[in-house]
Amino acid sequence: MKKFKLLVALGFCGLVLGACGEKAVEEKGTGTAKPVEQVEKTESSSAVAESKEELGKDVVARSVYDTDWNEEWHDTKFSIKEVSIVETSDKNVIEYAEGKFLLGVNFEVKNDGDHTISTYPDQGIAIINGKQYNADMLVSESVGGDVVHGSMIEGMVVFAVPELKSVDELKEVRLTWSANDFDESSDLDDTTKDFDVSLQLNK
Repeated sequence: MKKFKLLVALGFCGLVLGACGEKAVEEKGTGTAKPVEQVEKTESSSAVAESKEELGKDVVARSVYDTDWNEEWHDTKFSIKEVSIVETSDKNVIEYAEGKFLLGVNFEVKNDGDHTISTYPDQGIAIINGKQYNADMLVSESVGGDVVHGSMIEGMVVFAVPELKSVDELKEVRLTWSANDFDESSDLDDTTKDFDVSLQLNK
């Protein structure tokens, strides 16, 4: 039940159940990828403007940022599609998250190679204003583990960020996670990839 409530707070109510609940203001902007590591394939995003949308019961406010950040490693494309910051009024969610504010990061991993790789965005870390927050595997979607060749995984990774004061306060988020490729055909000097990416969130 708590997992469902948190995912609803991050916007899945409208996607899964259709229009529901009360109206709140959603502000939409862009997330410009600025990698901490030098990344060759990084793209900026385009702005998408939206004024009001039905966000669902217990969602006070939400800011959404589209980003087309992506990087390829070992014939696998890693993408961050969207970043959401949500303020909820649900008492159960607030108690679980120890605060009103939640960060959701939508990952997509597509393996176009000829063997399985492993990656763990749902065990990642978000660094905000110098403080790190661990991903909550209990409430995040299944975006981690083996990615079989010719397949794709995608979903929302959730972080509780109780120190935030509003959904518009967050201007930049740094995300770290890892990937492994231990296939016999792989370069032994390049079996592990540590991602370290900063996203600047712009209105």
